[in-house]
Amino acid sequence: MSLQYDGWCRRIDLSFRSRYPYINTRIFKLNDHEFQIFVAEDIKDFSELQKIFNHEIKFVTAPVKLVNRKPSNYITELKCIEVKDIPSKFEGLPLTMNQIYNHIFSIHPKIKISGINEDHQITPQGLNLHF
Repeated sequence: MSLQYDGWCRRIDLSFRSRYPYINTRIFKLNDHEFQIFVAEDIKDFSELQKIFNHEIKFVTAPVKLVNRKPSNYITELKCIEVKDIPSKFEGLPLTMNQIYNHIFSIHPKIKISGINEDHQITPQGLNLHF
């Protein structure tokens, strides 16, 4: 069974827009395991915005990137979640990178983790822990 990430990416986009309501976004599905949220505005320090997105907004294992260039090749453009549709179809257990670190350390405080990374090429929901 393959995990469908369309809903996750739409909710991540909603979380991003709720934190940055002045930024307009569009969501592009490149394939079943690769999505991009395109920021339409010219952002001065885009790399800092990407860092916040990756660690504080994006769910762990969600195959989505924040980009400032519209992709030229994509399967479809996903519709952004409107305010009236917020409670619909919540799926999965979405966690940000910071939340997954906190969760692991709260259960196993003596374990030393040198890093966590995602690998959607090996398994669609791949999460690799490095000790």
